[in-house]
Amino acid sequence: MPESIRGTGDLPVTIRSGIGPLDKHLGGGVAAGRIHVLTGGVGTGKTTACLQFLGAGIGRGERALMLTASRPADIRAHAAFAGVPIDGALREDRLVVLRFRPGFVSRFAHAASTRVPADDLRRMIGAFAPTRVVIDPVVPFLGDGSPVGEGLQALAELIEELGATTLLTYPGDIAKGGDRRFDGLTERAATIIHFDRDRGGGLSLAVLRASGVHPAAGPLPFAIAARSGIVHAPAGHGQMRESHGAASPATRRRLLLMHITSIAAPDILELLQQDYEVTVSAASSPAPGGQDAAHGVGAIVIETNHSALAATRALIQRFATGADSPPIIVIVRFNLRSIDRARLLRAGADEVLATDMGPAELLQRLTAAVSRGHLDTPLVHYSERLLLQADVSAGRQGPLDHSAFTGALAAHVAHDRPAQYTVVSLAPGRVLRGTDAAAASLAALADLVMRTARVGSGDLVGCTDARVVVYLHGARRGDASSFVDRVRSAWPTRERGSIEVEFLSNPPDEHGLESRVEAARQ
Repeated sequence: MPESIRGTGDLPVTIRSGIGPLDKHLGGGVAAGRIHVLTGGVGTGKTTACLQFLGAGIGRGERALMLTASRPADIRAHAAFAGVPIDGALREDRLVVLRFRPGFVSRFAHAASTRVPADDLRRMIGAFAPTRVVIDPVVPFLGDGSPVGEGLQALAELIEELGATTLLTYPGDIAKGGDRRFDGLTERAATIIHFDRDRGGGLSLAVLRASGVHPAAGPLPFAIAARSGIVHAPAGHGQMRESHGAASPATRRRLLLMHITSIAAPDILELLQQDYEVTVSAASSPAPGGQDAAHGVGAIVIETNHSALAATRALIQRFATGADSPPIIVIVRFNLRSIDRARLLRAGADEVLATDMGPAELLQRLTAAVSRGHLDTPLVHYSERLLLQADVSAGRQGPLDHSAFTGALAAHVAHDRPAQYTVVSLAPGRVLRGTDAAAASLAALADLVMRTARVGSGDLVGCTDARVVVYLHGARRGDASSFVDRVRSAWPTRERGSIEVEFLSNPPDEHGLESRVEAARQ
């Protein structure tokens, strides 16, 4: 029977957090139905702890919810590295992963009420009733600008209303004076744990507060091991990798930057050189994947672009199959599609970064990947069936009918939860609808759209009685306009007339899109 934390009459005193060293110190687990706060800097193990906490509940048949700033593909890769099986729970809707939308903080700051984000989260949870909740990190709820953190207080009220055992992460050190707006939440917390990393790379956690338990005299050392996550380690242990051993601090400060583009981008090189010693090499140079090139560096960084993703995957595979390979990190200069990120991770990359995420976040995520080390266990190969244009007959790709398109759109959005996308509806404008000429024009337009869209990377194309509808994955309104311009430039206007176009993008037309997706699910 799964442990229940919804009621009060049979509420267990503690439940296993799934974080071995912590459970042992606390005498079996954390207080059930309460808030627990994890603090610490980037790369200290907070997200790994959160995933193990979720995994412990999933293993007992509980329902779990995670609100995160990370991409879904990154959460899957992180869980696979830590040995936390989340895919079955995702498929069975026992685990729901939500992601903060871009611009969450600025929208929050301009909301009519500080309760809006918590109320939106309540609406999204609906009747799901999770017994375990993770919010990693909780900082976006401080974005209302109020001096007392009213948005955070509204979130705390929602958590107590749910009655779920909850882990919240905070990227700071409360003991050294964090954001005072956070005080109201820490006062409600049953446990406060600080994660830290010493100069030699050793990891430890300190229990600053725990209901009914005296904090340990000193920090509890731990390591993060592939397939095991957070495990106990003797004092002074600084290893992050089970199979490869620990790289020295000097080694971790050296990077090999391999550029598949003609030259290394100056802005990327300059950014990396702020914190690292960088050796630059062209991927087209002799023996580009040779293991000697990777010797004595903390990570291999591959700079690539849209047209070279296949070559990038091949290069990753050459490095990833070598013994004692350092972590492999891909950097791109564009907003990469989720399916392309997944393919790079599947090939053996440990992290995929984009320059549009901002210099501070890029460097922090790169540092965390260097610290984690290379994942030497292949990731699970996820099906791409819902992410690609389906075959319509005899293995041939073509436009989907209305029902198949709306169903695929709903499945696609639910699977990947894209932060932005656009749906474009197009129709021939000259011919009389319902005639043979109209059917021929519509078929010609559908064929042209199929050839213009990137159906191999996540776009979907459907055809109704009178219009061609296109889902452009990851596209902003401006990107969609460029797509339409390419279609129009290839369309024989004199013969078939102009093209009528309608745009719906997410954001800002999210409500219209959500209603269409919901209608498709019914």
